[in-house]
Amino acid sequence: MIWNSIQNRLKRNVAEHRDFRTNRHIVVFESDDWGSIRMSNKKDWEKLLKMGYAVDKRPYERFDTLESAEDLEALFEVLVKHKDCNGNHPVITANMLMANPDFERIEKLGFQEYFFEPIAKTYERYFGDTKVLELMRQGIDKGVFIPQSHGREHFNVAQWMKGLQESNEDLLTAFRFGMCGIAPKHHSEQGNQMMNALLAENEKEQEKIDELVAEGLRMFKQLWGFKSKTFVAPCYLWNEQTEEVLANGGIKLIQTSRTNKPAFKSSARYFYSGQRNKFSQVYNIRNCKFEPSTDEGGATVEAFMKQIDDSFANHRIAVVSTHRINYSGGINEQNRFGTLSLFKQILTCLLKKYPDTEFMSSDKILDVL
Repeated sequence: MIWNSIQNRLKRNVAEHRDFRTNRHIVVFESDDWGSIRMSNKKDWEKLLKMGYAVDKRPYERFDTLESAEDLEALFEVLVKHKDCNGNHPVITANMLMANPDFERIEKLGFQEYFFEPIAKTYERYFGDTKVLELMRQGIDKGVFIPQSHGREHFNVAQWMKGLQESNEDLLTAFRFGMCGIAPKHHSEQGNQMMNALLAENEKEQEKIDELVAEGLRMFKQLWGFKSKTFVAPCYLWNEQTEEVLANGGIKLIQTSRTNKPAFKSSARYFYSGQRNKFSQVYNIRNCKFEPSTDEGGATVEAFMKQIDDSFANHRIAVVSTHRINYSGGINEQNRFGTLSLFKQILTCLLKKYPDTEFMSSDKILDVL
């Protein structure tokens, strides 16, 4: 085990050494999970808490829920108040899921078959209108919100359906509240085990995964009117053969962490920024984070700027991970307020320290790499 640890460290160091370098001060904000259901609403949160679920202890149950018009309006208000050296606003690369379960149809057939609804229907079911999508399109026009692909769903359909068919108590409870899983009541430390959407344990499951990945890309084009150029796998977990499916769907860049643990067959891979695969797709590595909702007090202006300083000192693009949870106020409005208050401070500090900062979305990084 010690030797494996040494080998992995060496692989990481080699990958870091090979990262793409530039003297430009480029900042990219990559934000996952938009469009996906997590906690259903505040009333259900309170009911689950009374039932003994640790929804007050785990950030994604405590804060994360489907984005509302209010969430988007508050985020956009912050973004449009700042500009880089080229006159561009900070831009959120919004990695979106295109579908959620059709709970009613699934239950009607006794959990024997899976059905999904497009996110347009999910927004309408939650809020009774199309305002969220309208605001997103306004965000695209303003250059502050650029959708890219995160897949079809952010949970493992096969695992979820198997658990429901086997009458898993926690999954059935979550299902009744319109949720795709929950941290187990008696083992909350395990978290929601359904989130590895592209997990496959054999070739047959991999074929199903690849089918839904391809369908997710088609649904993205149908909703937004343009193909996604980039993709990030839920939980950074995917198999190498899925990259061919992504390439056939128009994906040119894969957003990822430094390490990818494939679902089955091969060992972990280590990437460097600018690396190309056999389909000429480019990997781009996240090397900074702005995650106040999950950092439990660790997110500060100083901590963020240290990451930026390190990236720029090493001539790297600063690629910032910042999930949807941070901007969600549906369960706890203070969560969104606190994030945006801190976001204003870091943007002000960033632009003051580095006046030649350039804000870009992930699809634009292709031109640089």
